[in-house]
Amino acid sequence: MKLTATTASEHARWASFRHLCVSAQTALILVLVSWAASGQTVVGAGTPATERSDAPETVDPEDAFMKGSLLFYEDKFTECVEMMDTVLRSDPEFIEAYLVKGMAFMMQGALGKASAEFTTYCESDPLKPEGYNIVGKLLFDYDHYGESEKFFRTAIEISPKDPGLYNNLGSVLVRNNRLDEAREVFEKGLALDPSLPELHLNLGIVYFMRNDIDSAEKSFLSAVEINERKGIDDPVAYANLGDVYFEIGNLSAAIDAYTKALECDTSLSDVRTRLGMVFQIIGENSLAREQYEIAAATGGELPQAHSNLALIFLEEGHFRLAMREYRVAIRMTGARDPNPLKELAQILERQEAYTSALKYYEMAFRAGDRSCATLSALSRLSERAGRHCEAIEYFTILDEGDTFDANVLFERAKRCTFSSLDDIRNPAKGLELARVLADNTDWRHVGVLETLAAAYANLGEFQKAADLQMSAITLTPRDSPILPLLEERLRRIEGMGD
Repeated sequence: MKLTATTASEHARWASFRHLCVSAQTALILVLVSWAASGQTVVGAGTPATERSDAPETVDPEDAFMKGSLLFYEDKFTECVEMMDTVLRSDPEFIEAYLVKGMAFMMQGALGKASAEFTTYCESDPLKPEGYNIVGKLLFDYDHYGESEKFFRTAIEISPKDPGLYNNLGSVLVRNNRLDEAREVFEKGLALDPSLPELHLNLGIVYFMRNDIDSAEKSFLSAVEINERKGIDDPVAYANLGDVYFEIGNLSAAIDAYTKALECDTSLSDVRTRLGMVFQIIGENSLAREQYEIAAATGGELPQAHSNLALIFLEEGHFRLAMREYRVAIRMTGARDPNPLKELAQILERQEAYTSALKYYEMAFRAGDRSCATLSALSRLSERAGRHCEAIEYFTILDEGDTFDANVLFERAKRCTFSSLDDIRNPAKGLELARVLADNTDWRHVGVLETLAAAYANLGEFQKAADLQMSAITLTPRDSPILPLLEERLRRIEGMGD
C-alpha cells in the first residue's frame, strides 16, 4: 500500500494558470464592464417610443444586448445568438455583440463559427491587443489550445513589449506539452519585465515538469519573493514551492510552504491533501488525518484525500472506516483508478469476503491494473469461486509476464505449487521458479521457503521439503499469527514422508 496523490507534474499543472484562465461567465462580466465604461453612444436609441408612434418600432441595441447577455447566463445559447444578431442589425458597430455571440457558439461546440465571430470582434480595432488577449483566454479556458495560441500570437505581434501576453502564450504551449518553446516564451517575457511573478511561477512549472528541480525551486522562490515585496498573498507559488521540497525530501520546508499557501487560501484542498501526505510520511498520523478530513469535507471530488485517510484507518485497525473511505474514492473516480479498488479488494480478501474481493479485483483489472499481485489474486479467487476458465486465463496473463521480475516469479511459483487446477498446477515448474528466487538472498524469505517446501513435497522429496519448512519456521517471529499454520504444514509434510 502506498500514499495516493497526483504526480509531481500533474500537481504542478493545477496551480499553473490561475492568473490567466477565466470562465465564459467571468469573461462576459469583463465585456459588460468594459462596454459600460466605454460610454458608447448607441445608434438609433434617441427618441422615446411615445414621441414616434407613427414610426416603425425600433430596437434599443443596449437593451437587446443586456437581454442577450442574460440569455447567455441562463445557458440559452441559441436564443442568445439570435438576440445578438438583433443587436447587430440595429447597430453593426456594437462590437461587444460579436464577442458574446462567439462565446455562445463556443458553448454550443461550434468552434468554427465562434472563431469567425471572435475574429470580427478583434478586427474591429486591429491595433489593440486587448481583444485578441480576451479571446485567447476564453479559448484557453475551454481547452481550445490551437485557436487560443493563434489569438495570443496575434496579440504579441501587435504589442511585442507586453510581458503578460508572453505569459499567456507560454501557458498554452505548456498545455500542449511544448515545454522548450514555453520556456523560451516565458524567458522573453521575463526579459521585458523580471518583476512579473506569474512568469517566474509558470517558468518554474516548466522546469518542474522537466524534472529540473533546482531551476524550478529558484523560479518559485523568485515568484514568492516578488509577491512578498508587493504585499501579494498568492498561494500558488507557495504551493508549488512545497511540491519542490516534497520532491527532494525536504519535508519540514514542504510543511512550511504548504502551510503558507493555506494561510493565503484555506480552500485549497489539494494542497491540504499534500500537507497531509507529508505529515503521514513523518508518522504524524493525527495531523495527517486532520488535514485529510478537512480536505474531504471542503474539497469536493478529491479521491486522494479519502484514499490516504483509508490508509491511516488501516494502520489504526479501523477496517470498516478504511473500506468506507476507499468506496468514497472509488465513487469519485468512477472506478477508473485501480488503486483504491485493489486496496479495498485486499481488505475484503483478508476478511474472507472472497466474492466481494473478487468483484473489486476484477474492477481493478478493468481499470488497467495488470500487476502480478492482482493477476494472482484474480486467478486464486476465480479458482475458489469455481470459475476455472477465468482462473486459467488470468494465470496465462501472469505467466506471460517478465520472468526476470522477482514479484512475478514469486506469484507464478505460488500458483504453480498451490493451485488445484491441473492447467495451472505444475509442481516441477513451481520448484524451478522458487529455486531461482531462493538463490537470490533478497528473496530468501518465509514465503519463498514455504513455496519451495510445498513444491518438493509435491514431487515426493519429503526430507528437503521438511528442511525448507523448518527454515521458514526459524525465520518466523515467535509471536507471528502464521507460526501455528507453518508448524501444522511441517507436521503434514513429515507425515507424508513416513
